[in-house]
Amino acid sequence: MRSTDIVNLVGNLTFENAFNPYSDRCRVHDTPDAPGIRRQFLREILRQAHRVDVDAIWVGRDLGYRGGRRTGLALTDDIHFSDHLERWGLEPENLTTGEPVPERTAGVIWDVLHHVRAPVFLWNVFPLHPFRN
Repeated sequence: MRSTDIVNLVGNLTFENAFNPYSDRCRVHDTPDAPGIRRQFLREILRQAHRVDVDAIWVGRDLGYRGGRRTGLALTDDIHFSDHLERWGLEPENLTTGEPVPERTAGVIWDVLHHVRAPVFLWNVFPLHPFRN
């Protein structure tokens, strides 16, 4: 399966009480083209991961509202967004407005990843942000 196919499948997921950062846009915090940019970054990271010998896959539960809901990247908040993209040779682009928002789990993960040079792929069991209405 190609990275484009995976991104299309994830982008088309819909569940009640779930925000899909690859197709949904927060009118308060997201830039107008945020869902498309998040799809593009996910597609490129998948392509890069396919080209290298990934050392490990670190898996989280779901996208948090202060992390992956904003960035579209597992275990990654605004503070570490550039770090994640740079690990895969990508240039960051703004997805949200306002000040960068830290997320606790992302902070812990990236404190460790800053000491790991091997390619690590980050993913979530549920690749969307669940919430209650």
